[in-house]
Amino acid sequence: MQARAVPVRIIAWQVVTGCVGALMWLVESPAAAYAALAGGLGSALLSLQFAVRVFGRKNAQSPESIVAAFYRAEVFKLFGAMLMFGLVAKYFKTGFIPFATTFVATLGVYFAALRWRIAEDSPASHSAD
Repeated sequence: MQARAVPVRIIAWQVVTGCVGALMWLVESPAAAYAALAGGLGSALLSLQFAVRVFGRKNAQSPESIVAAFYRAEVFKLFGAMLMFGLVAKYFKTGFIPFATTFVATLGVYFAALRWRIAEDSPASHSAD
């Protein structure tokens, strides 16, 4: 797998995790299932915006600007998550637990991604001779 394919795979697995969480919460009620789906999709959308902000940049940039873009994208992602949780807690109190549990479950995809192999022929793996 190429290095740039990792964010796409993370987002896809977060969507799948959100759908599975929604199916599990369907036992409780359709409203809980929708809240769980919103939690999974919200997490995936935050990951998508992060990937676009970090990987959507030109390749010929200084390491400092790449790190700065990474941190800006992560701060935006954290504030987006806080805003989502705040809105759900205030306006959709009955859906907060399904939303939160599915959102947290999608974060487990990052731990799984640590085990994914990246292709040896990726530009990041080449050393200067």
